[in-house]
Amino acid sequence: MAADRRFREVQRYADVHGFFAGFPNFHEADYGDGVVYGTILLRDTEAEWRDVPRSEYQIFHIEDVPGLFRAANDYAGRQGYPAAFPNCEQADHGQGVVYGTILMKPGSTEWRDVPRAELGNPQIDDVPAMMRAANDYSSREGFAAGFPTFHQADYGQGVVYGIVLLKPGVSTWRDVPADLLAKYSAPPRRWAILLCNLNDRPPAATSRDRYVQFFTESGAGTAFDYWNDMSYGTEGLRETGVFGFFQIPHSTAELLAITGSAQRQQAFNWGLEAARNANVRLNDFEHKIVLLNGGGNDHGAVGGGVTFVYADQTALEPTFMFHEMGHEFGLDHSFGEQAIPCAGGDARPGAYCDRSDIMSAMNVASFQDALNRRSGPSLSAISRKRLGWLHRSRIRSLAPTGPAEVFNLAALNRPDVEGYQMVEFVGTSRVNANAMSVYTVEFREQTGWDQGLNSSAVILHEIRSDGLVRLLTNNPLGTIGAGGEFVSPSPSIVIRVESIDATSHTAQLRVWRLPASGTRNVRIFTILFDPRGPEPQGEFVLIQNDRAGAVNLTGWSLSDAAQHVYTFPLFTLPAGGTVKVWTGTGTNDAENLYWGRRQAVWNNTGDIGILRDVAGTEISRFAYTA
Repeated sequence: MAADRRFREVQRYADVHGFFAGFPNFHEADYGDGVVYGTILLRDTEAEWRDVPRSEYQIFHIEDVPGLFRAANDYAGRQGYPAAFPNCEQADHGQGVVYGTILMKPGSTEWRDVPRAELGNPQIDDVPAMMRAANDYSSREGFAAGFPTFHQADYGQGVVYGIVLLKPGVSTWRDVPADLLAKYSAPPRRWAILLCNLNDRPPAATSRDRYVQFFTESGAGTAFDYWNDMSYGTEGLRETGVFGFFQIPHSTAELLAITGSAQRQQAFNWGLEAARNANVRLNDFEHKIVLLNGGGNDHGAVGGGVTFVYADQTALEPTFMFHEMGHEFGLDHSFGEQAIPCAGGDARPGAYCDRSDIMSAMNVASFQDALNRRSGPSLSAISRKRLGWLHRSRIRSLAPTGPAEVFNLAALNRPDVEGYQMVEFVGTSRVNANAMSVYTVEFREQTGWDQGLNSSAVILHEIRSDGLVRLLTNNPLGTIGAGGEFVSPSPSIVIRVESIDATSHTAQLRVWRLPASGTRNVRIFTILFDPRGPEPQGEFVLIQNDRAGAVNLTGWSLSDAAQHVYTFPLFTLPAGGTVKVWTGTGTNDAENLYWGRRQAVWNNTGDIGILRDVAGTEISRFAYTA
């Protein structure tokens, strides 16, 4: 891969994930889930972006990364900055080509001339080798990261290379999946917006402008912004072309003579024909929208694209338009569990019944945007996954077995927040005990495109064998607030929302699996009877609370077959919580209790653990053999 592309990918990743800038250190590894690339990320407190004229760089090929680095650092010196690096973005805003340049702020870096031999003798124009060498040197010297200036000199004691060292705390290292970074430079599926008018409806002078803004520019709730956000900056409407107006040689009366969905299809076909006659290269675009400035009374998705009809003085309808564009991206309607549809246009049971998802428009939790247009909500997590936008690194797949666990779920519309953005697991279908479904869990904040929701909540969907995405609208409901829980059909998984934190934009989930019987009680989950190392200190019993509420274990007892008895101190186990009772010594806390014994309790050849409540009633029994 060309080195300049790697720099662009990192910059675009940084833009979306809450950082200001970044650069690749060209280290890579595979920890079992695909190749990851070492990536250095910066906040705006430590750096400044400046578009520098190419003429000032005097480097005329963006692929010349060493030349760009040398020029960027020379420019930084002239401007009073300690160092800089190019992000390899270029643009022409009407006054000539400019190069994106990241200027390091004073106090954030240190420059050193480092002997070439100390860096491993990399060739000065070998970008990956130089970047790795600078990073490795910075680590050995106690710095956060480093990059080369690609300057070299010999002051009489051998060749030295200019190295910029980032001081501790200035940057963040993140191992980013290589295939995720590649999405930021992959060619998008391009959209052609074909502006057309019937021969008795000439467009207004400013009619074209609003479509250029709506489909190709950021700001004021545009389609460009919506799909950029839904795709986390990896695709959206990048490289969209707006063409026209093209006059269609047909009148309003001719179009209105056609009724129903056939009308929108005919308008679309006429628009394509007009564009082709104007020599628009339609084959260069995967998606097509024909936009009439009035004259029809039916619009939406059609075979081959989308038709929209808006008179020049009629406000656009973002919610409707995003929904129909979703169809062109390949998405079906979204559903609930109702026996009938929640709106007209699709007779399938439950169609349009997911008010949190754009693919149920117009029966959705929308809001009025800054231009008083109906807009939102977002696209569900599973749809983003299907379109390749929600990366596997942001998805937690639950195993069918294992103890309870607690983790944070980042809001679906906040890629800048670290952590998972979707949880998925396979479980028994809610409508067929002999069939399996995929369940998905996402956290939606009542902000941005989702500000029309009733509240911030964790939302669950079920994808049955028909592949449709269903919001769980029957009991138990799949929309959960803090303190609520969802239990899937047996063998059950419990999803409990411990808290929702507006400051960190996360929901804390506690997830656990019930026993095959479905009984919700406190139980011995497992016993580690033969640990590595000293047995008294390594042995433990893991106890799990499957009940819906917390349980006071004070005075309860745990014993083995030989009647060694441990009595619980003052201790409460939360719903879904686990605690390890260690045989050895230690300091008790919320997840660990210590018996304080010097000898092992649990026999390696087999034993029985018995948990009793304060009245001496047996609550759980766990037997094992070697």
